[in-house]
Order: sequence, then C-alpha cells, then structure tokens
Amino acid sequence: MMNGSQGFYSLVQYSEFPERAEFVNVGIVLFAEEHPRVQFRFAGSSKRVDRAFNVVAGSQFFALLKSLENRLGTEFGGDWHREAVEKFIGMRSGKLRLAPPRSVLVKDPKATLDELFEKLVSDIPRASRRIKAATQLRNELIVRGVESLLDHRPEPVVLPQGVTIKAPYGYQNGSYNLINGVSLREDPDSAIEKASTYAIEGSWLYKGTATAEQKRLIVVADVEGQRPAFVEAVFNMMEEHKVKFYTLSDMEPLVADIRKNVLIN
Repeated sequence: MMNGSQGFYSLVQYSEFPERAEFVNVGIVLFAEEHPRVQFRFAGSSKRVDRAFNVVAGSQFFALLKSLENRLGTEFGGDWHREAVEKFIGMRSGKLRLAPPRSVLVKDPKATLDELFEKLVSDIPRASRRIKAATQLRNELIVRGVESLLDHRPEPVVLPQGVTIKAPYGYQNGSYNLINGVSLREDPDSAIEKASTYAIEGSWLYKGTATAEQKRLIVVADVEGQRPAFVEAVFNMMEEHKVKFYTLSDMEPLVADIRKNVLIN
C-alpha cells in the first residue's frame, strides 16, 4: 500500500524568444493536498537563461519571477482546485509560462518539491539540449510514484519479420505491455515517419504474439510544439495498429492502469 496523496506540479518555463517555442525550465510550482498546499521554487540565477539564449536576462528575468510569485499568492493563498489551476496556467503567456499540470504522488510536499526541482530544473543547462525521450519517460514515472512498480528492461521480443522490440519498462494487465518513450518534436513530416514505424512494429508485435502470451506496445511521446490535430491523428493511427499511445503531458490513464494492475498482483 502506497503512502502519500495525489498532487500536481507545473514547470515554470522561460524563453527570450517565445515565438521560437524554445523554453528552459526555471522553476516548479507544486499543488498538494497537505499544507503548505501551494509551494514553488525558482532558479536562483539567470545563468541558464543567459547561456541558452545568449542574452543577459538580469533584472527583467527576476521581475517576471517575482510577479508570478505574487500572482500565485493572490490566486492560491488559501486553497486550490484543479480547474482553477488549469485556468491560471492557460492565462500565462509571453516570456514566462507554466506547463500543463502533471500528476505526482506527494508524500512530503517540501521533499517532493525539492526532488522535482533537482530532476527537472537544476540539471537542464540549455534550451537547445533537450532531454532524451527515455529519460523524460523515466522522470515522469518516478515523480508519479510508479517507476519502481514496473519490470525494468523486459526481455526483447524477436518478431517473425526480423524486427526486435526492446523497451525500458513492462507490466502485465491481461496483455504484457512494453513501454517505450519517443520524441515527436521534429517537423511533422519527420515525426509522422517515426510514429509510423512504432505503429507498424506495434501491430506486428500484437499479431505475432496473439496465439501465445499476448504482448502490446505502449508509446509515450513528447509532442511539445505539435498541433492538436497532429497529435490526434497519431493517436488514431496507433489505435488502429493496436498500440496504446499517451503523451508526456497526459499520462494519468497509464499511471492509473499501472497502479491498478501491478499492485493487485
């Protein structure tokens, strides 16, 4: 039985040139059920921003952080609700923004905040240096409290077509699921080519194991910068090929399924 409660966190992100859609993480806001219910932690210097965008952000950067701090105190000084959090985030624009809220298991609010900051903020030096999809997947599973529940590096599956399916994680829920992280942040043409490869291999995996132990592929994708219509089209394609598809910003259904099926076995 897990100790802790469900909370949410949002990454505070900065860009000197928002129109380029390149942001660096400069803080964390944590919304927890226990007091203090809303906490935040920001970068102590602008060095990361300065290096990433070749600027001297200086006082402007800290003025934006201070303004956000004041707004958080005004909006959530007493309590918070998921709808209010999403509305507040949706209203942020310009050089400083908040990423969509993501679920996290909160055992101790201060410790959780510090852990998130160290994993997602302090170790990211440049906007141009994006975290690998596999690392993003691992981080998300850890902060949601389910990474330790999964099988690590399950045995690869060699398909009749000569393709070998490898994945960093796996778990059983009737079928045996192989979980892979993938970045689809490229231009749409390149991204759809990569997604199509996973869809085809996932279809072969599903059909090739139908008469033995059923196996399925789960793809968790970083789709930041892609249009909703593109993401929806990829989802539909994956579904047609018997591949489960989630985005890094919307992993709650996958997390819930892992907890439901792993903890009862």
